[in-house]
Amino acid sequence: MLYRHILAAYDGSEPAERALRQAIGLIGEGAGTKLSVVHAVSAAPRQVGGVAVAPPDAYFKWLEERNAAIERRMNEAAGALAFGEAVVLHGDPAHEIAAYAREYRVDLIVMGSRGLGKIREMMFGSVSHHVVCHTSVPVLIVK
Repeated sequence: MLYRHILAAYDGSEPAERALRQAIGLIGEGAGTKLSVVHAVSAAPRQVGGVAVAPPDAYFKWLEERNAAIERRMNEAAGALAFGEAVVLHGDPAHEIAAYAREYRVDLIVMGSRGLGKIREMMFGSVSHHVVCHTSVPVLIVK
């Protein structure tokens, strides 16, 4: 067993889905490795150019539906494994993923190269880049 605990960051995007499949493949059948499929939810107002930007009410309804679909997929993936769990965190995704990895002694983080899109990345920064820079855990970025 190479890893004891793998964290797969999941946001519902296609790169995250590929990363989840890669993480499951790394575990193999009955290897005893724990997989935590982690999704971080952040709906707090953001600052762009010094101005606070709060999402419209319709955004929160969309977010709730999207998060429910993500949680169903996470539970499906984790439930198929002997040592799998689905975890929803609240806060900035990059910070929450790195903090979870430290707190729960994750051996490897597997995540997609891009999540919600280029515009969000330009405005808020890359989650994968932040995680790579702010954790001592090896990070596998899946394209």
